[in-house]
Amino acid sequence: MNSLVQKKEALGLVVVMAAATMLLLVGWRLFWFMTDDAYIAFRYVSNSLLGHGYVWNPPPFQPVEGYTSFLWVVLLDGIWRLLGVEPPDSSNWLALLFSLGTLALTALMMWRLAWNERLRPWRLVWLALGLLGLLTNRTFLTWGSSGLETAMFNFWIALWIWCVCFVTPGPRQLTAVSTVAAGIYLIRPDGLLYVAATLALLVLAWPGQRGRALLARLAAGAPLLMVVIHMLWRHSFYGEWLPNTFYAKSNGWWWECGWRYAASFFLEYGLVVWLLAALAALVVWARRSGFPRLGKTEGGLFQGLEKLLTASAPSLMRGVAVATVLAHVLYYTLIIGGDHFEYRVYSHVVPLLWVSLLWAVNVLMVRRWTAVLALLLALGISWPLPWVHWAKTCELDRRESTRETTEIRHGFRFKTRHYVKLFDDCQTWLIAHFACLRHQGHKMFLLEQLADHPTRAEGSRISGAGFPIMATKTVGYTGWVLPHVCILDQHGLNDYVIARAPLEPQRFRIMAHEHLPPPGYEASFGVNVVLSNRTFVVKPRAAPLTAEDIRRIEAHWFRWLQAPMNTPPPAARPLAAG
Repeated sequence: MNSLVQKKEALGLVVVMAAATMLLLVGWRLFWFMTDDAYIAFRYVSNSLLGHGYVWNPPPFQPVEGYTSFLWVVLLDGIWRLLGVEPPDSSNWLALLFSLGTLALTALMMWRLAWNERLRPWRLVWLALGLLGLLTNRTFLTWGSSGLETAMFNFWIALWIWCVCFVTPGPRQLTAVSTVAAGIYLIRPDGLLYVAATLALLVLAWPGQRGRALLARLAAGAPLLMVVIHMLWRHSFYGEWLPNTFYAKSNGWWWECGWRYAASFFLEYGLVVWLLAALAALVVWARRSGFPRLGKTEGGLFQGLEKLLTASAPSLMRGVAVATVLAHVLYYTLIIGGDHFEYRVYSHVVPLLWVSLLWAVNVLMVRRWTAVLALLLALGISWPLPWVHWAKTCELDRRESTRETTEIRHGFRFKTRHYVKLFDDCQTWLIAHFACLRHQGHKMFLLEQLADHPTRAEGSRISGAGFPIMATKTVGYTGWVLPHVCILDQHGLNDYVIARAPLEPQRFRIMAHEHLPPPGYEASFGVNVVLSNRTFVVKPRAAPLTAEDIRRIEAHWFRWLQAPMNTPPPAARPLAAG
């Protein structure tokens, strides 16, 4: 009898996962898009194949790390070299593979929850409802493409959570956790948070360990040496401990933007059901866990702490995992202020929200139909705002129209209109500050770039002789179609000086687009390439620009950064008339 039940359950699991995979493919196709920013990484890969290494502009320009996704760049580089597939053609297929991996990990976490006897026979129902919530989430579907490393980053975070919370404790688990944490860091620099959390987990495993057991625990952290090696390489090659984009984007705490970004996400997906269920489950779980109270533990505070660590290590490890994800969200919310893209920095929590909702329902030990109604309510609330918004914006075919506020409250009844108005107000404020711009806008912008620019084959005809230089604010696709032309990034993501140039203290803040070239900066290099009627025009300089000139000009501007009020800018390069 048990064998028959297991076979039926296995068949049902196959059916659910097959349906989930098909739904993901449909959503991936529906939300497929490419960002202009993705071409920044593509240019670094291109320069690597040209023999310059991972640089934005070839020597004699100083190398700058403007891609912030080392492992993604290496992966795209390897595929181009081995298979001959260029990054624009491979990136979104890779993103789909990583999204499939995230889907599989999410399903495993949902399936492997410690289901109580009341709900365990309905595991397939809970799995199907949880995956339906994930696969109808616009944020998850949106970041299944884009050309960026987001899907890869989200997969590795889900893998780290799996290793911490679901793998059997021991040295092998810690080795897996350390390896994945190092991978997260190599994908994005904010992975340092997961490295720090992994170090905390290694410390938690130390109490009571002696001899070989302790050595095994220490050896489990050996993969974290990859982080040290990469940071030393970064500093030796780029001269900085952090990517250049950190200096271009981190311009002081911006919680005014961050709380609206978070509120918009919360309102759009109706996370009130999740929040109430999670809080109630935490209270119930804490009462059942039986943690010793430090103040009443015999032997004082330190012995009580030791007992707490040794008696509840698995629970503490899960607590560290939850705290790490929360700290990651708070960092972007309170310090950075969100992101230029719609909910990109929250996309990794979407699978975890549905896993934790199922966990909460399980901990609360509600009746089966109560659990079904709770999950259906969470699903129903998560659909109206994102999909009504999508229906009103998916046909917009101009970049300017996508950056206009799209109010959706007029399509809702009076009782819900005030709720939707809060969402509209957040979106209006965010869009005005260039934050949370929706994927349709980025999709249309790149299509406009494709229409305005010549092809990469045509742009490749401009040689690097004489150091032709172009300055632009939209450097991604332009940098890709001009592989031999030096590009000055006017917003500083790929420019050392512009990223560190002083900002006006009373400026109107704009997400990731606040830095501009200091006066005289572009002219000092003799910018001489312009785009006109889908053609790049190279203007001759009256005086040639040499490699020694570039080194001297950069050195001068580096000194200017140290004393901007006292050091005059370098002289402009003269151009021939016409």
